[in-house]
Amino acid sequence: MAAHPWPVGDWARKPTRTRSFPRPKYRSSRRLAGPDGQPVFWLAPPAGTETRELHVAFKAPDRAAVDAVHEAALAAGVEVLHAPREWPEYHPGYYGVFLRDPDGHNVEAVHHG
Repeated sequence: MAAHPWPVGDWARKPTRTRSFPRPKYRSSRRLAGPDGQPVFWLAPPAGTETRELHVAFKAPDRAAVDAVHEAALAAGVEVLHAPREWPEYHPGYYGVFLRDPDGHNVEAVHHG
């Protein structure tokens, strides 16, 4: 696992730098800000030698936001595990995109319609 639990640099910034995912107020790779600019999500380094894959999901305000994350990920060369679509096996209206971060983790943007 990398030294930072969340990808450093443009990988983490480009797919979420859309109108629906505000830019973090703080310049840390460990916390992300919500719509009001205040941190709402933190990741910290593992205490030991953790090697399991993480699945991290971010709630999107609408389907357009999920699609925007997908387009930005493609433009940034991010591996797309699953393109945006409905996942009725989760629940009706579940619309998400799944990406692979540089450390091999599954990162999702999801709208619960």
